[in-house]
Amino acid sequence: MSLLVKRICEQIKANPDFIAVVDRGENNAFTYQQLGEYAGKIAAKLLACGVNTGDFITIELPKSKESIAVMLAAWFIGAGYAPLSLDYPEERLNYIRNDCAAKAVINEKFLRDVEQYTPLESCAEVADDAPALLIYTSGSTGNPKGVLHSRLSISNAVMRYNAYFHLPQGSRTAMGAPFTFVVSVHDIFLPLTEGLTGYIVPLEVMRDPVLLADFIETNQINHTFISPKMLKVFEPKGDCLKTVYTGSERVSDTYSDKFELTVMFGQSETAGATLAFKVDKKYANTPVGKPLGEVKAYVLDENNQPAEEGELCFSGIFASEY
Repeated sequence: MSLLVKRICEQIKANPDFIAVVDRGENNAFTYQQLGEYAGKIAAKLLACGVNTGDFITIELPKSKESIAVMLAAWFIGAGYAPLSLDYPEERLNYIRNDCAAKAVINEKFLRDVEQYTPLESCAEVADDAPALLIYTSGSTGNPKGVLHSRLSISNAVMRYNAYFHLPQGSRTAMGAPFTFVVSVHDIFLPLTEGLTGYIVPLEVMRDPVLLADFIETNQINHTFISPKMLKVFEPKGDCLKTVYTGSERVSDTYSDKFELTVMFGQSETAGATLAFKVDKKYANTPVGKPLGEVKAYVLDENNQPAEEGELCFSGIFASEY
């Protein structure tokens, strides 16, 4: 059992009646116990369908609390998952299913009879280097490539992110990123490993600064991701929002005295943030910051020697292969 799965299972046991995930309203939520039980039922069906340790499944569902339960179910049985968007063309979906040799496609049809299964009682014991997550590239220069992360890679990514923010108990976090983006592992698993409540933000809300401000105020969100472009026009409606992180593109002339803003730098291959910089004023080109956790960063020339200018390189436990 990876550290991440162990931490989530501990929260399920310690806080069974606490709300884990809210999905489009308080009336559509999972407590920690409900999340664990539903994931356990999915895990039981996966085993019955012949999915085993080391296999992959594709998740082809709307951004929802059920999607998160499927992710946990895969890990409970020692499998990995590839999150796919319902907006992908059928050609891309078929290519990815075949490329990762998916043993099961998890969609709404698959989940229809899940409630009749008895929840899995124990998790599979798997090695730290066992596959956990496949994030596929856009394929703009050819066929999509699957960036493969082990359980240890994902655990390390989430834990170094958690340690940086160290959110207090009772915090409410937003799950804003699309689940097909690797940064979503922060959004999803920070609250679940820390015993907090995560609120799934509809994609249309993340694209509209007014709707986002309304969502944050209505749900009293304390921590969220906001894109650099959105930050330029975003204004909170109250004082509940305490910490915001941003990244994925250049950040310039962006600062707020209404919340603490952090720029984070990472890639699909690093499973999210590797560098962080707490923004203290507006910068024409905001620094990307210093390494997080066990990560080390280097600027190297074409001969792989330290240099004033060159390629930004990282060492740490990251993706194992494509």
